[in-house]
Amino acid sequence: MEKGLILNTSYNDFILGTNVTDYFDKRHEDGVASYSPYDDIVAFDFYDDGVEVWCKNNIIDSIFCETTCIYEGVNLIGLKFDEFLNRFHFSPNNEDVFWLEGDDGKNGQNQHVYDFNKEGLQIWVWRNRIRTIIISNYTNIPDLILNKSYEEFELNVPISNYFYKKYDEIVQDSIYPFKRYKFTLPKIEIWCRDNIIDTIRCELICYYEDTNLIGLGYDAFLKLFDVISPDSKQIHVEANGRKELRHVYEFDTLGLQVWTWHKSIKTVLIYNAEESKLYRTMIEKAK
Repeated sequence: MEKGLILNTSYNDFILGTNVTDYFDKRHEDGVASYSPYDDIVAFDFYDDGVEVWCKNNIIDSIFCETTCIYEGVNLIGLKFDEFLNRFHFSPNNEDVFWLEGDDGKNGQNQHVYDFNKEGLQIWVWRNRIRTIIISNYTNIPDLILNKSYEEFELNVPISNYFYKKYDEIVQDSIYPFKRYKFTLPKIEIWCRDNIIDTIRCELICYYEDTNLIGLGYDAFLKLFDVISPDSKQIHVEANGRKELRHVYEFDTLGLQVWTWHKSIKTVLIYNAEESKLYRTMIEKAK
C-alpha cells in the first residue's frame, strides 16, 4: 500500500533522520560525494522508488521527488500550483526564481521556488505545474543562536558542509572581494573567508525566540536584548531604485550587526567578534 508523503517525517519507506544504510536492500546508485573533505554528505538515487535522498553523515536530511509524490491520494508532481494551494491551504514563507539549464540541448527554465517551512516542503514550479518537491524537517532546527549559528548554518565551519542544499555563488566585486553564496532555505547570504563561513546575512527573515528581527523596530530590538545602543555608523545603499541611508549598529557581545532605516531593522549580519573578519566590510569601504 502506498504510504506517500508524511509532512516533516517521511516519503514512503524513507524516513528523515534515519541512516541511509537501512535502505541499502533497495536498488540504488552509489552515493555521490560532496566536495567537502570535512564531512560525509552524499546523495543516493533509489531509482525503483523514484526518489533521491540527500544525507549528512549518512543521515537522511532531504528527500527529492521529481516523478511522483503522493500526498492524501494526490500526485503533487505535475499538479497545478494554484490547485495545490487551494486544495491543501498551505502558505509559502517565501518565493524565489532560479534558472535551470536544459539537458541534451533543451532550453533552460526559470523555475519558481516556494518554501513551506511549517510543512517541511520546498516546491519547484514551472508554467504553474509542480516539477520537483524536496521533503525536509525544519521544525526542530533552532533559529538564531548568538555568536554561533542561524538555523543549521554554523559560523567558522567549511561552507562546503552545506553544498547539499540549493545555492548560487555570487560574483565577487570591489565591495565584496570574497566568496559569497545565496541559499534558498533558509533565505540567507553567506560570506566566506578561505572557504570558512565568516558572516551570515539576513534581509528577509531572522528569527530569535519567535521574533523576526527583520522589520522589528530598533527600540524594540534594544528592549528584547536588554542592551544600550552604540553610536551608529552611516552608509548609503541602493534600495528600491534609489539611494537610502542606513544606520548601522554593532553589538559585538551579541555577534550582531544591525542595519536600520527609519528606526526599523532592514538587515542583520550574524558573526562571532573573536573570529569573524568580514562583517565590517561595507562600512570600511564607505569610509
